[in-house]
Amino acid sequence: MSITGRRVIDGIKSRLGGYLQLPAPPYGTPSYWTSVYHNVKADNVFEWGNLTLEKDLLEYEYANVNTSTSTTTSTTTSTSTTTNTTTRSTTTFAETINVDPAKTVGSSKEQSNAAASIMILGCGYSRLGEDMAAHGWNGLVQVDIAPKAISDLSERLLFSNNNDSNDSSNTNTNTNTNTNTTMDCIEDDATALSAFDDRTFDAVVDKGLIDSLLLVDEFPQMMDIMTSVHRVLKPNGIFCLLSLSGPNHVLPKLVLLPAAALSSQPHNNSNSPDDDDEVRDDTTSTTTTTTTMEQQQQQQLWQPIEVRQLQTAFLYRCRKLPAADETKQSSSFQINKNKYTYKQKKKR
Repeated sequence: MSITGRRVIDGIKSRLGGYLQLPAPPYGTPSYWTSVYHNVKADNVFEWGNLTLEKDLLEYEYANVNTSTSTTTSTTTSTSTTTNTTTRSTTTFAETINVDPAKTVGSSKEQSNAAASIMILGCGYSRLGEDMAAHGWNGLVQVDIAPKAISDLSERLLFSNNNDSNDSSNTNTNTNTNTNTTMDCIEDDATALSAFDDRTFDAVVDKGLIDSLLLVDEFPQMMDIMTSVHRVLKPNGIFCLLSLSGPNHVLPKLVLLPAAALSSQPHNNSNSPDDDDEVRDDTTSTTTTTTTMEQQQQQQLWQPIEVRQLQTAFLYRCRKLPAADETKQSSSFQINKNKYTYKQKKKR
C-alpha cells in the first residue's frame, strides 16, 4: 500500500463516520499474528509499507507538515494540517532518532554502560534492526508479541553473526558491518513493555505497529502503546513513528495538542526542487474528534510533535518531556506498569 492508497481508505472511513468498519485483518489480536507467522521461515523478510532503512530513511528528503488545532466545543477539537510543498529539507535517520551510531558503540565497559540504546517496536520479520546494525548502531533491542517471530529473528541473527565471524577470518569487504553490535530479541506486549524498566531507551522506532492498529481502529491499544513507550524512554528521548496516514487521521487518535505545541519549522538544508521532482500537492484537511481523558493525559507527556511527509510515508517525531516537566506532570498521570506479564527473553 502507498500514501495514495491509504488516503483513499482514510477518506472512506471518514465518510463512514465510525458507524461502519471497513473489512481488514484483526491486526490488534495477537493470535492473528501467531497464525500469520505459523508457516513463515526465519529468513523471510516482511517490511510494512515496503519501507526500508536504505531506501527510505537513512538519508531522506521531506516536506514539513504544519499542524494546528482549534477547540470548537468542550468535547471536540478540530485538527487542520497543511503540507508545505515548496520548501523541502534533507536529513538523516541519525538526526531523526537523535542517536549518532558512533555514540552507541563503546570500546570499554564504562563507554558501553553509557552507550545509547534503541528499541524497535513490533519488529516482526523486518530487517530494520539488522540494517541499523550494519550502519553502525549498537544497543539495539527488537520487540514483538509473537513468540515465533522473536524465535525466528533470534535464529536469523545468530546465523548472520556466525557467517560474519567466518567471513572476517578471511577478508571483510562489507565496510558497513558493525562486528561489535549487540542486539536483544524480546517477546513482550507493546501496550505494557513490562520487560523493561522506566527511562531505559534513548529512542524507540515503530515502523508499522501503530499504523496497522490505526487501520482497524484499535485506538485504546494505540494510546496504551504511546503510554508504555513514554515510560521506557529517557527524558528527551525520541519516539519515531512511521505511518502511511496523514496527521489529520493519526494525531487525533493519539494526542490532541494545542496549536503552540506543534512544530511548524523544518529541520534545515531547505531547498526548492523542480516541479518534476515534486510528487505531493498542498493539502489542507480538517477532522474533528472527541476528547477523551487518555488523550488529554497524552497531551501532557510529549514535547512538540514534528510531522514530516516523506516520499513514501509520514514520519511523526515525538520527543519526551525533560525530566523536570515530566515530574511536574506525573501526579496527574499514573502508568500501570504491571498490566501484562513478561513471558520470555532471548538474546543473540
